[in-house]
Amino acid sequence: MTLEAGASLGKRHLLYSRLSVVSALFGACVDPKSPEAPTTGALAYHAGMFTSSLQSPGRRILLVLLALVVAGCAEEVVEVEPQSSSAALRLGALFDQTGALGEFGRSGESGLRLAVHLVNQAGGVLGQPVEVVLADGATDTEVTVTAATQLIEADGVHAIVGPLGSAAAIAVVEQVTAERRIPTISPTATSPRLSHIADDGFFFRSTASDAAQAPVLADLATRLGFQRVAVLYRDDAYGRDLFQPFQTAFPGEVVGIAIDPERDSYVEELRQAADAGAQAVVAMTFVPAAARYVKQAVEHGLFDQFLFTDGTASIDLVDAVGAEVLQGMKGTAAEGTVPTLTSSGTQDLFTALYSAAYDQPPVTGLEAAAFDIAICICLAAERAGSIDGVLIRDALTTVCGGDGVIIEPGQETIAAALKAVRAGQSINYDGASSTMDWDANGDLKTGLISIWEFSAGAIVGMESVPFES
Repeated sequence: MTLEAGASLGKRHLLYSRLSVVSALFGACVDPKSPEAPTTGALAYHAGMFTSSLQSPGRRILLVLLALVVAGCAEEVVEVEPQSSSAALRLGALFDQTGALGEFGRSGESGLRLAVHLVNQAGGVLGQPVEVVLADGATDTEVTVTAATQLIEADGVHAIVGPLGSAAAIAVVEQVTAERRIPTISPTATSPRLSHIADDGFFFRSTASDAAQAPVLADLATRLGFQRVAVLYRDDAYGRDLFQPFQTAFPGEVVGIAIDPERDSYVEELRQAADAGAQAVVAMTFVPAAARYVKQAVEHGLFDQFLFTDGTASIDLVDAVGAEVLQGMKGTAAEGTVPTLTSSGTQDLFTALYSAAYDQPPVTGLEAAAFDIAICICLAAERAGSIDGVLIRDALTTVCGGDGVIIEPGQETIAAALKAVRAGQSINYDGASSTMDWDANGDLKTGLISIWEFSAGAIVGMESVPFES
């Protein structure tokens, strides 16, 4: 089922027939059941998303042509009366398409494009279709900084969704986005340092700080009966800033070992941990490194007990290591970062919406987070009546959080939210991944840390622990 077949969610809405570039120019409709669409990133071939990707001087002419095609091929057209604006809101999707976080970046892109598709179906922002510009951070801090600069200076984005990694987020905010006054919202950067970074209020995140996750992980290790654990952590902002609060919170002994995630072998570090009497290994890295040291620990008979965090809550780890090795192993993650955790009503709504669009459920949880962020930015720009970064920043907490009418994810609810904002009404978008209710530091005011386990090759939620910032 394609996005146009989103009527399976309920009532008929604005259903654009799927268009290819050629059919857009020649006025022919493509079968919406075509197997070509949509996969990750393929929403650019839908009428709404195709227009978002156009960047040539002839864009306005093509928009008119596409509008005529849609008028002739759409099943039903919803009347919208948004304000007109001289320029379109342009979102920078600063996701890691490659490298250790590539799985998460690719899934995040699909969620963001779904959000933009729905917004554009409802008339766009300030009378213009929202545009998306994708950049690959490659799970590398320097590459991500360069990509962020390119997004702003060359591509002219007005807000950025991302980056994913904590180290990259810190560098991007400090070196690029804060001084250029570009709102930047990460779905996954968890370092506690980001709560106090000099960002002039331009950085937000839709996930919990590791200041909230670390105590839950320490308590889980204690409940599992571990009195001495070895922590293998990335020697960067993500690893160090999760290790330190965990070490403080864990009542037993901690053998901390900073590792280079590019190494091929960790046998020496694992032997060091085993000789120190560690009963389990706590993984504070991303999947590629974790896959290597988990396999090496088992193969050399050094460890068979492991604890994991958000960076390794991935089916890719199961594929690399084997379901039998990970069976029953537990971990922690912020609410909404893994789709199979105990879900809320808003998560269920998003899962239905996403599944109708892509013919498969979300894979990593980043789909929902990126969706939520894109919706909040679009609502904020509409509320501000401007695509200026300062005004978008100031409006974010007026549409996400507060005392307005609760808006949940959905094809009709997003259209209703935009209509309400245009009418000057107060709204409060309640996301599928989190509350999207931010404090003065850009942190979530409240949320949940979830405890999960690997079971039969899947990630299964066990319980949720509330936190407050």
